[in-house]
Amino acid sequence: MLRKIDSADGMPGLTDSLFWQHVRLFDAHEAHDISSVPGTVVAQCDGALARATADGAVWIGHVGVSRRRA
Repeated sequence: MLRKIDSADGMPGLTDSLFWQHVRLFDAHEAHDISSVPGTVVAQCDGALARATADGAVWIGHVGVSRRRA
């Protein structure tokens, strides 16, 4: 997930779903010593969210609401 966000960082960000909304993820960093079921938000700190992945977790520093085109 970290590589996907890094490749899309800037604009438009990585398109994903978070809390049942379509969003764009930016500013990701590896989260050390955190793990859980992949896709689960497992921590929050100073506005960033830690989300579990298949091989650990990543901190997501910015989440933007995605405007889906009709």
